[in-house]
Amino acid sequence: MKRSFKIIASIMCLFVLTGCWDRRIFERVGFVLEVGFDKGVKRDLLITSIIPVIGADRKDATDLLMVEANSMMQAIDTNNRVSSKLLLGGRIQQLLFSDEVAEKGIANIMNVMNRGTENPLLSYVVVVDGSTKELMKAELGFKNKPRPGIYINQLIKAAIEHSYIPNTRIYDFHIAYFNKGKDPVAPLLKLRRDGVEAIGSALFSGDKMVGRIGVSETMMLIAMQNKQIQDLRAHFNNIQQAGSEKQGEHNLTATLKVKKRKIKVEIKDNKPVVNIYVNFNATIDEYKWDKTDDPIMKKKLEAIINNEIKASSYQTLKYTQKVGSDPIGIGEIVRAKYNSYWKSVDWKEAYKNAEMHFDSKVTIKDIGDIR
Repeated sequence: MKRSFKIIASIMCLFVLTGCWDRRIFERVGFVLEVGFDKGVKRDLLITSIIPVIGADRKDATDLLMVEANSMMQAIDTNNRVSSKLLLGGRIQQLLFSDEVAEKGIANIMNVMNRGTENPLLSYVVVVDGSTKELMKAELGFKNKPRPGIYINQLIKAAIEHSYIPNTRIYDFHIAYFNKGKDPVAPLLKLRRDGVEAIGSALFSGDKMVGRIGVSETMMLIAMQNKQIQDLRAHFNNIQQAGSEKQGEHNLTATLKVKKRKIKVEIKDNKPVVNIYVNFNATIDEYKWDKTDDPIMKKKLEAIINNEIKASSYQTLKYTQKVGSDPIGIGEIVRAKYNSYWKSVDWKEAYKNAEMHFDSKVTIKDIGDIR
């Protein structure tokens, strides 16, 4: 009886339960690898997309779609009417925003990317100094570079490894954007004659770009953010020679490793007082001076490097205050530690008027084999 029941139940399952197969044939699908956003001429946005052509005679064939639209979804529908293939966004590597678009705000575009289940949250959010359309068109002509879309992705990853730019993906941007005590920061790229260069970071206040910093300032910002990073390679130009009172024209390169970071925030006279401390270990990669292995000379050299770092980092902090961007998350600390004060002030204004202090310590651990 039990055996008959099991057989009947199995047969019934064949009629009740159904399966489905969401089949996608590569030759009929267009995988968008890269999307760029510029200001349109007749409409709000000019959206450029890079799509590899699968099944073409040339292995490196690429389709470049450009459309003007008033919204992201309108552009998607227009592209689908133009393209001979079903366009999918699941393989988007990065979103490129011109600095002009970023300055007006990118929240609405990011919102569409966040809502779509097919859109990857691991895509990089990038600001381009200039036109994204021109950068993406130039990608098609780089004969000694990887496939368009892939080239920029590889460049971004390499620059992040060297701490030249921040690691900002869609979910990173949204976390900072919705955090009332922290602002987003994004990589900044620029088109060159024979390639694309990572030139630093774009600073945001909310979803609007309000400023930019270079590569060396980005390195110090990443150190102050205490993120998991690779060693920082810092260049010091035209600095004073160790042991001399005269201004020198010596260049030095050191690899800095963040050993410890500490941020202390207090409220004094109804104003935030911020003290940031970073402890670095250093390896000398390039130098022109003798007797660097001498303990006294090494201490003097540590002091020179430390002073350069302190001056650069302090100026970076003051600049972020000036433009009203809080990429380090000072507001997060104030909100958690001094919540009553947080509720009583407009944090954007309080942050601009905060008293900032930066201190650091540099310890040279290795000078190489040169004597």
